[in-house]
Amino acid sequence: EKIPKLKHVEGVLSDKYDDLPCELKLLSLYMSAFPRGHTMEKQRLISKWRAEGLIAPDMRRTYEEVAEEYFYKLIDMDIIRPVPRKHNSEVETWCCVNNFMLQFLVSKSAQKKFLRTSQSIGSARGSENEMVKRLALHQHYPELPTLLETMDLSHTSSLALSGTVNRIPLDMFVHLVVLDLEGWRSLDDDDLLQICIRFLLLKYLSVKKTRISMLPPQITELRYLETLDISHTRVAKIEAYGLFSLTTLDLRS
Repeated sequence: EKIPKLKHVEGVLSDKYDDLPCELKLLSLYMSAFPRGHTMEKQRLISKWRAEGLIAPDMRRTYEEVAEEYFYKLIDMDIIRPVPRKHNSEVETWCCVNNFMLQFLVSKSAQKKFLRTSQSIGSARGSENEMVKRLALHQHYPELPTLLETMDLSHTSSLALSGTVNRIPLDMFVHLVVLDLEGWRSLDDDDLLQICIRFLLLKYLSVKKTRISMLPPQITELRYLETLDISHTRVAKIEAYGLFSLTTLDLRS
């Protein structure tokens, strides 16, 4: 049984979530995809929202303007917190989610079948044959591969893997649109080749802080790719001709 103080905190967070308009509820749930203590760059977060189809322009404003408004509304509602960082003498806006809020959003995302994490998969033993729309795995445990085999991943559109999560067979997935592999230690050049051949619907691909050393020529098959993050990798040569949808390419080292 939960102690009274934790129960009170959960009640406060639940009320805060319930007061959000529908579009901000979805963006809030999306924050459960990030690991504990992780800070996110505003522009990268907005790129993921757009690729996921969670924001749309209206008659008066562009994608960017709508997303900016939503981002700062989430800050005003204390769903996320700003984390200013300096880069090339310019202050960039990053954000994070406090631990209590993250725990609440992980639970709520699983309840709404919006997104599954390592944590929510591990605590839900009755999830066999569940159709998983989004999956974020940042912690590994021995039962994880077996649990994934019991789930329906044929319609999963978003996958995030990082850290020491053991090799996950990417051929379990079919229709990925967002693939975030930042910091995933198991990724190698052969995996990236298979990604470029297999996931032709990708709009967002990050291999940031991985061991990747080259981009395969097949990268040009990703005709819908809008964001490509190869920062902090060993990639020295870039041939991205043919990526006509690409709007963001991060090469920082």
